Amino acid sequence: MDVVGNALFDGQLLDVHFTRSFYKHIVCSLTYHDIKAIDTDHFKNLKWLFENDISDILELTCMIQH
Repeated sequence: MDVVGNALFDGQLLDVHFTRSFYKHIVCSLTYHDIKAIDTDHFKNLKWLFENDISDILELTCMIQH
């Protein structure tokens, strides 16, 4: 990543193809929705976690691990 960053900073042209999420990461606008293009199942799981109350699940998990 340092090599790519230095090349971009120095204005060098790169013959590469980056993912949409990489471009968004460069401009600091990456969200969990961007994972959908890479892994739809993981995105669905993350979306469910954000849309539902999981406090009971987290408490149960923490109690089991102790």
